[in-house]
Amino acid sequence: MVRYAVIAGALLLAACTTVEEIAGITPASPTAPYTTDEYDATTLLPCSLGDDSHDQSCPAGIRRGDTGFATITTMRPDGFERVLDFTPETISTPGSGTLTSSKDGDTWYLSINDNEYYVVPEAAIFGG
Repeated sequence: MVRYAVIAGALLLAACTTVEEIAGITPASPTAPYTTDEYDATTLLPCSLGDDSHDQSCPAGIRRGDTGFATITTMRPDGFERVLDFTPETISTPGSGTLTSSKDGDTWYLSINDNEYYVVPEAAIFGG
């Protein structure tokens, strides 16, 4: 579809799909500040602070190693970063924090200090 836009009094014909593209604006990635330039994958993880509602989305960058090994760096809703390390036997978080986990099907439910909550699908760890 061809779109038309008037910019500074001139008619601009472009084969673009959004106003941002026509104006030359690059919208921010929903997974910013994490990009695939630095990570194997990026995603939005369901998360929450204070209660386990998982009603927010936390951007995350994923670095994968051997099968079952991954490090996920995520931005908490309050702007602080949290690192989650996965191995085939354990899930941990460096620094302070008591991490508890449970699994339902192929989805991990993580709680840190009974205050931070994340939902991590196995696809984030293994790819796919």
